[in-house]
Amino acid sequence: MDWISTGLMRKQIKDHCYAGKPTDELAALIEKYPHGVLWNVCVGQAKGVPVEGRPSVVNTYSTMNWGTLQTYRPSSCYEDALVTIDGKEYVVIVNRNVMGDAHVPSKCWWVAMEVVPEPVIVTDVNSTNDDIINARDEFSFHVLDKPAIMCVQIKYDQWKEDKYYTYNLPIGYTNDQFAQFLESLNFTYDNGYGTQYVKGTIWYTDGTWSERAEYDGSEWWRYVSIPAIPLELQKQEG
Repeated sequence: MDWISTGLMRKQIKDHCYAGKPTDELAALIEKYPHGVLWNVCVGQAKGVPVEGRPSVVNTYSTMNWGTLQTYRPSSCYEDALVTIDGKEYVVIVNRNVMGDAHVPSKCWWVAMEVVPEPVIVTDVNSTNDDIINARDEFSFHVLDKPAIMCVQIKYDQWKEDKYYTYNLPIGYTNDQFAQFLESLNFTYDNGYGTQYVKGTIWYTDGTWSERAEYDGSEWWRYVSIPAIPLELQKQEG
């Protein structure tokens, strides 16, 4: 698993927890990660589990597949913090708590992934075209730091062979659908000047989106959000 795929899986796990999806789906997703993952999902009384923004007093958390995780610094409770466990480094990617009420129980998510050094990427010295790019890697790298994905549609115009392809990721997609969608993008194309081959839109759950940008055939993904309304255009009271 390369570092782009690792980052994308980290994003998937985090998006999954924040969307409150079923625990069995989270377990299935975590199983695909080839390195260590410590995680815990507590429903109801969650004694000893960290609460987002407020570390546990005892700093002892139960995990579903590790036993007991003990830390010594309150900072290790927060997302993106590094913790050392049994000589291995982990990064906390999810630390979320949702308070319940009389009808809905409280729920906590805590996930830490083993830190794996990024490999050295060696450029192919025999390549004659620096503009050849893998569509799956391009997509994965682009969405790493973006909001959770709601749905996607990508169109690939292979006009030289008179072939046209459409790849869809629907609203409410499953982990398997996401994996199949990524595999469908495992093709290379020339994103340099000339003809635009790839078009499409990535919709995010917060109302923003990414679209294909193009200049004289050179193409790339561009993140877009609705611009803030200037104060002078907003309705004034009184």
